[in-house]
Amino acid sequence: MVPRRRRRAPGLTRRGRRAAAHRGRPASSTRAGRSPTPSARTARPQARKVLGGALRRAGGDADAADRVRALAYLAELAVRAGDPDAARAHLDELDALTGALDVGVRDAVGPVLAEAADLRAALPG
Repeated sequence: MVPRRRRRAPGLTRRGRRAAAHRGRPASSTRAGRSPTPSARTARPQARKVLGGALRRAGGDADAADRVRALAYLAELAVRAGDPDAARAHLDELDALTGALDVGVRDAVGPVLAEAADLRAALPG
């Protein structure tokens, strides 16, 4: 008598992962117990890096409202990453930019500026 070969679930084999990738699904979604999304531990530094690089590349060509939103978000990411010095630097740059804003733009980004002021007040030191 020949022993029967045990079949595994298709999502747990190399062949199943290849088949899932071929169908357009990420291979990680076929593995049991794995999350296809990155963890917050790896996503925040990557978000800071990408957003900071985008601001540097845009330079003075960026829309003022978009630049205000990006700086406020960078400051928030720095606080969440435990880097209050970088958050202060982003908030200082945001304050310098705020003085040169038109009235219409300032009204459009008013809530963002209010959140940035709350963030500055919550910073230690």
